[in-house]
Amino acid sequence: MTPWFSPRPVWSVWDSSNAQKAVSGFYKELAKELDIPLLLAARSHVWRTTLNSEWADLGVSAERRAAYFGHSPEINRQAYTDLVDLEELANTVEGRM
Repeated sequence: MTPWFSPRPVWSVWDSSNAQKAVSGFYKELAKELDIPLLLAARSHVWRTTLNSEWADLGVSAERRAAYFGHSPEINRQAYTDLVDLEELANTVEGRM
């Protein structure tokens, strides 16, 4: 994989879009190398939803998860919680290891 970060000279003005550009390139490389087409379009909100849902399964309170992700518990539940059964996905991942 090529480096996905974008170093900058210390004297330059920070371009806040650099992080999103770097993540986009990194996800596209992951999609290709790991054969995961979803990563061609998915970005940080997919990970936010994944972590939020996993932590809910582990018993982390709605208030604590919302505080971590920077949303109210209601917005967190509506937008970043996915209760889809992931057993088939877990079995696929385990089969690749």
